[in-house]
Amino acid sequence: MVPSTAALVEKERFTFRIGAHPALNFRTVNVIRNGKSEEIIETRRYIAAELAPNYQFSDNMGVGMYYLYGRGFDEGVKQTHFLTINSYFNNLHITQDLYFDISPQVYYLRTDDQEGFYVVGFITFGKEGFPLSISTILNKAIETEIVPEDDFVWNVSLVYSFP
Repeated sequence: MVPSTAALVEKERFTFRIGAHPALNFRTVNVIRNGKSEEIIETRRYIAAELAPNYQFSDNMGVGMYYLYGRGFDEGVKQTHFLTINSYFNNLHITQDLYFDISPQVYYLRTDDQEGFYVVGFITFGKEGFPLSISTILNKAIETEIVPEDDFVWNVSLVYSFP
């Protein structure tokens, strides 16, 4: 199956996309082989479908929603529901050359019988005409049954954008 997405609606400011694709999940598990413990990489197969409406207020600001349903074929999680309400604010200038982008989101995740509510923010700082920028993702669990239950997860990345 080839990944596929299509625009149901594509207007000047509003789009509504749908899609379906196969997905693979990898994890490391311990097995006993010939009496010895050994780590192997296990692959789990899924099929996924998604819906994504988006409204663009301007070139630099918009809101949207994204829903993903996943169905597992192997041992492990059989059903996943992921729903996010997202927004973006791009090219917010600090000075004439320095800018930042911010994308705050709230999302709900359900895997079989466990669920959680979260907030996440994507922030990028950059300089006009310079290929390097700094990005961060800040993720905070509001209420969750899904393990691991890290309350707050974050990272910082150095990003190179090809001209």
